Amino acid sequence: MQPSERYLAFMGLGPRSIPHWEHWSCPDAETYLTGIDYYEHPRLCRLRLAELYPQLRLPVPDSDDPKPRPEPGEAGRRRVRWGDGESGRWDWGSRFSTPDEVFAFSPL
Repeated sequence: MQPSERYLAFMGLGPRSIPHWEHWSCPDAETYLTGIDYYEHPRLCRLRLAELYPQLRLPVPDSDDPKPRPEPGEAGRRRVRWGDGESGRWDWGSRFSTPDEVFAFSPL
């Protein structure tokens, strides 16, 4: 049995290609890199991305049905995108009124 490229990388044995382990979560980047609107044609866009960057080994959607675009954030609030969906609101800074309060905060 041949060792995987990930195993070789962990062992410092220099695989032929460096395995990609980063989470991929930016449909806008896919659209920019491929020239195909991810939200209108997710499968076609991902197939083209896989052709351009096979080392990413990203999954390809089964369907090319359009996906809804994320809603713009409410006034004064930001939304956090997770892939082509949303994880919820991001209330950054809502609990702190000064930089001193930020630096004095301890999550423990």
